[in-house]
Amino acid sequence: MNAVFYMFCIGILSLSLSSLQAKEEFQEASLDLKAANAATEAAALKGGELLPDRPPFSLKKTLERVQTYLNSFSTFSAHFRQEDPDGTLRFGQLYVSRPGKMRFDYTAPTRLILVSDGAWISYDDPELEQVSYVPLSSTPASFILSEKIDFSSALVDKIEFSPEDEILITLRNKSEPDLGVLILTFKDHPLRLTGWQVVDQTTQTTLVVLKDLDVGITPPSGSFELSNPSRS
Repeated sequence: MNAVFYMFCIGILSLSLSSLQAKEEFQEASLDLKAANAATEAAALKGGELLPDRPPFSLKKTLERVQTYLNSFSTFSAHFRQEDPDGTLRFGQLYVSRPGKMRFDYTAPTRLILVSDGAWISYDDPELEQVSYVPLSSTPASFILSEKIDFSSALVDKIEFSPEDEILITLRNKSEPDLGVLILTFKDHPLRLTGWQVVDQTTQTTLVVLKDLDVGITPPSGSFELSNPSRS
């Protein structure tokens, strides 16, 4: 497996390594929904006054609203900017078709292609003439690419509201909560997905920012297939 693919897996897709220290830190930092709700409402206050148009929030209602929004479409495209843990910036075009299908086309000079066909995520590096594979089910992408988005299937660690009208939802894998977090980012009024962050068990963070989100599109034919999958 080449180094770039390894970095991508740990940064965007694969939170597959265990860490006892991270587990202990998670247990210490974990808040129940009641405490998180109180913290969120407190954060919405500034100088004793509510921030404009930011009344106290019900976390349950927020999750329901976001879940309904995500399930209102099954396909979308967007331009993206990806910031790797070392600060490297990458750009490209993203296509998603739930359930299970996704394509990242990276623009020059990166010249990389990442495709999920519903079962496997394939990473094509034309310069190395090498294709690498990882099971979709072992990555955080499996939540985003579920046929139906259901927050009850994940551990909602935290919900945050920013003065910039953003909603950040931090998720952990229920069965292995110590492996890292996926942070989904939304802009509110109107509600729309703007990106996500993946923080691994060593706190290395990869950021993906979406631009020109277009939902309900028909992805180009062959989007979720590699043009030359025989290379290895």
